Amino acid sequence: MGVEKSKNKQPLFPLIIMLAMMIGIPVMGIRESLKERKDSLEPENISQTNLSSEEDYVPLTQADSFSAESAVRPQTYSIDGKGLYILTGPVMDTARVLSDSEYAQLNSFLMNLSSTSGAQIAVLTVNSLNGKSIEEYSLKHAEKWQLGQKGVDNGALLTVAMAEHGVRIETGYGTEGTLTDAKCSRIIRNVIVPKFQAGKYGEGIILAVENMAGIITSDESLVSSSVRSNSSSESLPLPVIIFIGLFCCLYIYAIVHAILRAKKGGFTTGGVHYTPSSFHSHSSFGGGGGFHGGGGGFGGGGASGHW
Repeated sequence: MGVEKSKNKQPLFPLIIMLAMMIGIPVMGIRESLKERKDSLEPENISQTNLSSEEDYVPLTQADSFSAESAVRPQTYSIDGKGLYILTGPVMDTARVLSDSEYAQLNSFLMNLSSTSGAQIAVLTVNSLNGKSIEEYSLKHAEKWQLGQKGVDNGALLTVAMAEHGVRIETGYGTEGTLTDAKCSRIIRNVIVPKFQAGKYGEGIILAVENMAGIITSDESLVSSSVRSNSSSESLPLPVIIFIGLFCCLYIYAIVHAILRAKKGGFTTGGVHYTPSSFHSHSSFGGGGGFHGGGGGFGGGGASGHW
């Protein structure tokens, strides 16, 4: 009676290679990523110390095409039964942070942006969040106002809470791919925070909106150098990309090897059927007044910060 060979013998060489890559390559990738982040942040921190410089401040170029009627500033703002503001215009300055001229300039720019590109950006300033988180507060207003075109979801909301010193950029489903969380974070960190810390709230809001609009519409002339400077850092480091590729190859090899062994041993393998879940649509409430959201949807993308 012959000795039966073991059917569970596994090739060790691919496993050794996989283990080495799983430990070594991610460490290299993390070190390289941290080095790039450190190098990219140092120049920005230096530039932020000169708060009196207006090099990055660009006047809103589209404001002249609107009449003074579009810049009439509301004296009061209405709230619905859920404590949410009713949308009456793209600039909901309930905390009265902006001067009259800044309000008129920003309002005209955003009205023109909506009419020419379909993208809708709104600004909401409040005295206090009344105990709510700025993420919850901002998202609920974005969902209620339905900023952006229906089906395109090209809307965004800038929320500023004065008492909490909080700021939030909320992005619609359609703007998440361009106005990424990382870019929102850079706008807050490199544009809004330095201006706000210097007491220049109006300039910080206007410049932030310009950057948001420039990124959404691919108009580089509106994007500050401090927001563009480290855009390359958003891509994955090369060692991480190599690791992912090799890991996938070895994973496929292991699966194919297991299937061949099972078939050779007289076993049948059962398949796994995967059905991706569908996207959930968000229902929201329409706004009133002279400026209406176009039916855009939001899913919580964006970034928050404090000054």
